[in-house]
Amino acid sequence: MMQPGQKPSHRELFKKLRLALEAIDAGRFGPVEGDLTRHVLPDMAKLGLDDINDYWDLVYECIQLAQNDPMGCYRQPNPRKSTQHSSIKNDFLWAFVVHHSRTRLKLYFKFCLKEQKEGLYYVHIDCHESNPRH
Repeated sequence: MMQPGQKPSHRELFKKLRLALEAIDAGRFGPVEGDLTRHVLPDMAKLGLDDINDYWDLVYECIQLAQNDPMGCYRQPNPRKSTQHSSIKNDFLWAFVVHHSRTRLKLYFKFCLKEQKEGLYYVHIDCHESNPRH
């Protein structure tokens, strides 16, 4: 397990991305605290998406793209940022930037994996065009 401040290994990053895909495939995913209005809807508007299913498809594609180069795509916050969301407080956030050829944009996405009774859950935070901070 990675310690605070330590950069994750290729193996750990690839595993987190694989687990994210598995959770989505199993239907265990959603926006943080069920909040569509704070993150998902604004991201959709910026990306020109009208359909929530198109948005989730884009997120899924981004995760797949990050698997091709987990170390190169990973964006480790420095210093590590704490989330404001109570449901994932103190959980590690995984952030990546990928070049998505269909949108022709560099996309930044961030998520958390949360253990629940029914299995690992993909908690989505963001998916939007990358900016210089990313």
